[in-house]
Amino acid sequence: MSLRNKMILSFILVSLIPFASGLVLAIKNSEPTVRSEIHQKLEAIQSAKVTRLKERFKGYHSAAVIFSRHRKFQDLFVDYEDALDKGKDSDEYKAVMAKNSDFLKTSATELDFGDILLVSNKGDLIAKGDNPSLNIGTNLLELNNRFSQKLKAVLDSSYAGADSIIFGDYIKLPFYNENFAFFISRFAPNSSQRGRWQKGESIGAVLLAIPTKAVNEIANELTGLGTTGETYFVGMEPDGQTYYRTNRVVKKGNIGEKRGGSSVEKAFKEQKTMDHKVKVGSTGAVEVEYFSFIKDFGLNWAVFTTQSEDEAMAAIYAIYKTALVVGLFFAVAIFIFSYYFSQSITKPILNVVARLYQGADHLKKTSSNMETQSERLSSASTQQASSLQETVASVDEISAMIERNTDASNESKDLSGKSNEVATRGKSTIEQMIFAIEDINSSNKDITDEMQHSNQQIQEIVHVIKNIGEKTKVINDIVFQTKLLSFNASVEAARAGEHGKGFAVVAEEVGNLANMSGSAATEISSMLDESIRKVESIVSMTQQKVDGLIVKGKEKVETGTRVAHECGRALDEILSNVRLVNDKVAEIAQASVEQSQGVQEINDAMRQLDEVAHVNSSIANESAGNVRILKNEAVELNSIVEELNNIVTNRRKAA
Repeated sequence: MSLRNKMILSFILVSLIPFASGLVLAIKNSEPTVRSEIHQKLEAIQSAKVTRLKERFKGYHSAAVIFSRHRKFQDLFVDYEDALDKGKDSDEYKAVMAKNSDFLKTSATELDFGDILLVSNKGDLIAKGDNPSLNIGTNLLELNNRFSQKLKAVLDSSYAGADSIIFGDYIKLPFYNENFAFFISRFAPNSSQRGRWQKGESIGAVLLAIPTKAVNEIANELTGLGTTGETYFVGMEPDGQTYYRTNRVVKKGNIGEKRGGSSVEKAFKEQKTMDHKVKVGSTGAVEVEYFSFIKDFGLNWAVFTTQSEDEAMAAIYAIYKTALVVGLFFAVAIFIFSYYFSQSITKPILNVVARLYQGADHLKKTSSNMETQSERLSSASTQQASSLQETVASVDEISAMIERNTDASNESKDLSGKSNEVATRGKSTIEQMIFAIEDINSSNKDITDEMQHSNQQIQEIVHVIKNIGEKTKVINDIVFQTKLLSFNASVEAARAGEHGKGFAVVAEEVGNLANMSGSAATEISSMLDESIRKVESIVSMTQQKVDGLIVKGKEKVETGTRVAHECGRALDEILSNVRLVNDKVAEIAQASVEQSQGVQEINDAMRQLDEVAHVNSSIANESAGNVRILKNEAVELNSIVEELNNIVTNRRKAA
């Protein structure tokens, strides 16, 4: 480690160790205090909310006590039951409802109730303030739920003042759109002169509906709980199931929904008034939780107040961050001070060392460069001499190659002349072939003319056969006339009787001859017709085949003629190219002679350069030896300076 770094590290350690120790102790001692304050805060917030809830329910209970003995309600029971006996759709009931429903509704609104209901001893709903005509006459005992059980318990008991009032937990009834809790109070007349009931006799029940907002506005107040904290109430049913009694605002949960979990089970099992715990919430975040238990006014509720540990511990985290920032600032300040202080001591020493090192390094680099250049010069001279020797050998080989090239050029010239002669003979042969093809074409035309002449002669034969057929028709006419004469002779012989028998025999024979002649003439005519058809068919087929052969022969002759002409043109081009090759070969031969002369001159110059290169190589080797001695001296000086630099900076500079 360098002298400067040692001084800086010493200042930092001496200053930060006491500061860091005090900071760690302060943070360690403050964390339990902060956690205790968090628990106290949650406890205070919940205690205030529970107190507000109890005060509100106390007000509801006081109103229930008053209403259970109110003269106006006694009058309402009398009027509504008398009118309902005549039917809920009767004019009497409608008149009573129109007269009193506003009172019930106004009383509920002024005392912050959701509604006020009057129920007969039989459990029939006889009046209410909200939607006064809806569900009148419904027997509430038939609902068969925990509400109807509470109502039955009240109606089955005798009036006992404030002790007759019981609490019915939040439930959703069929004729309401929201959950309501109820204070259910037995009612008794307070005068023997009022209606059908005697003093002390129960006349029904008054139900005061407590809306959800009554507890929600208390539970959902988030003052002091940040963005992750909340308070909610959970109640237990007679069957042991637990349900929300308020809506939640941070997490999901509404009145009437089930709410389980270890915290809820513990609260209802132990029924402690308060407890603290740190747990992992449903979202996976660590939460601080406080819960207590309420049993006033017949409530069976657990109250939970929660907040995420990160938000609750924000104060201690802020202390951590502040301490860290202060520590970093303090460390930076100490580092800056120690850095400048050490700089004032080490900088002058480092300047001297740097100058010494620079001079030694410069000398070392110069000697190294000279050694490198000497070695490069010696190596280059050696390589040059070797290259010159190789070049001389290569030039000799090139000279021999040029001589062979000249011989090959002369041979190529002779071959080009022979190719010219062969191409000339080929062109003459092609011209003779073209004349032969033209003779073949002329012979094909003669054959065509002869075939046409033969066809004409065959047509004349057909014409002769047709004339024979015409003559055969004349024979048929003669046969017919002969048959007619034979018939007439037979008739005349018959008339002559015995004298005409000989003539009749002659006539019969003549008729037979005529029949035979007719049959022969018919056969001849048929044979002539068949011959004509066959001859015409043969002529037609022969004509078609000859025409096809003539066309194909003509096409082949034309193709041969075209190919022969193309061969002639190709041979013309070959002759032209052969002449050009002859010219180029002659030029190459001349150039080869000139190159041979130039190579000989180069060969002489290379031998002279080879001698000079050997002299340069000897001089370079002597210079390299002197430079090595100088480099060794420079390395020794650089080692001394580097040792001095290491003493001051504790690090060696690369050579």
